[in-house]
This record gives sequence, structure tokens and C-alpha cells, in this order.
Amino acid sequence: QGMSGAWKVGGADAPAHAGDASDAGGVAFSGDSEPPAHLAQDVPLYAPALPVSSMTSEGHVTIVNLRSEDAAAQIATWYGTELPARGWELEKQSDAAGSHLVIAHKAGRKATVLITGSPQGSQLLLTVLEER
Repeated sequence: QGMSGAWKVGGADAPAHAGDASDAGGVAFSGDSEPPAHLAQDVPLYAPALPVSSMTSEGHVTIVNLRSEDAAAQIATWYGTELPARGWELEKQSDAAGSHLVIAHKAGRKATVLITGSPQGSQLLLTVLEER
């Protein structure tokens, strides 16, 4: 419903997702600076990334935009491992011209992660769609 880019950044012990510990460390979400309410706990957020914006559409689609200093390939590899570890089935992993795409599905939902690299770091666009 709205846009939010003011998520709080915590220390190395901070969870990568509300209520979820991660050894990747770096980002904590709390209070008014939480990711969209419709983002399920089994959707991983790359912890070293910083939030840019997010929005949700009545539980039908959730979009989270992040940026990171890490290489796009490194982030794509992390999602390729982390999504299946949380019960998601990988549908596609590809890369072309510095962009990486990871698509997975689970329980009537489809997660798409597009990671675009540049010399300044990477942009991540995570979309979770409720398939009707």
C-alpha cells in the first residue's frame, strides 16, 4: 500500500528478517521500518543489502528493492541456496550481461529475484506473487 525506505540497519548479530536469525548478518527490521506485512517469514532477504523501497498490493504481490556492495553473482548464488533451504523449489536461475535472475515457487507463491550488477554494487528487486 505504501512505500518505505527507512528500515533500521543493525549490527552483525541482527536478524536478516524479522524473527529470523541469519549468519549473513547486517539488517534488522522493527517497528515502523519493517518490510511489508505480507512478506512471509520464509522469504529470505539478503542481509548485507540495504533497503531502498518496498510496497505491497493487498497480499497479492509484494515488491522489495534492495542494494548491496556485493557482486551480483555472489547474491544470486546466495538466493540459489537460501530459497531451497527455506522450502522453495527453484524454477530458474540465469544470468546475462551482468544481471542474474532467480525464480522459485512454494505453496501457490512465486518469488522472483532480479539482481543487476554495476561497478558501484548491485540492485536487488525481490517480487513475491500470490498465484491465484
